[in-house]
Amino acid sequence: QAVEEAYAILTALGARPDAEKAAEILQTLRQMAGAGGGAERPEPPRPSAPVPEGAEAISLEEWVRRTVEAARRGGPERAALRQLASTVAAAAETPEELRALAGVLLSILMGNFRPDLSGLPEEMARVVREALEEAG
Repeated sequence: QAVEEAYAILTALGARPDAEKAAEILQTLRQMAGAGGGAERPEPPRPSAPVPEGAEAISLEEWVRRTVEAARRGGPERAALRQLASTVAAAAETPEELRALAGVLLSILMGNFRPDLSGLPEEMARVVREALEEAG
């Protein structure tokens, strides 16, 4: 249910999560941490709703970048991204790495532009640091 809510929020933002890219990133992170079993790539999640015509794909990097920008600007996208991050952070079926990232993004959306990145895998922490630096 939480995954469906997150997908609905992204759809409302005009984006479609790039599930295959997310699965690749998570597999790489698990292998780097020694938790990944073999070379098998996990099956990406299947959205329960059809992807709207003209929806754009959104990677984890793009999610982070858009969140940082929305935290600085405000507006309706900020509220939708806050709801998305809250949903992902609270969903028990969400991988731990993504829950930690969602928690960091919530912190940024609440105005903390120096969040604690120690709970993130190094690659995700790098993405967040870069997005924060770009946004100034």
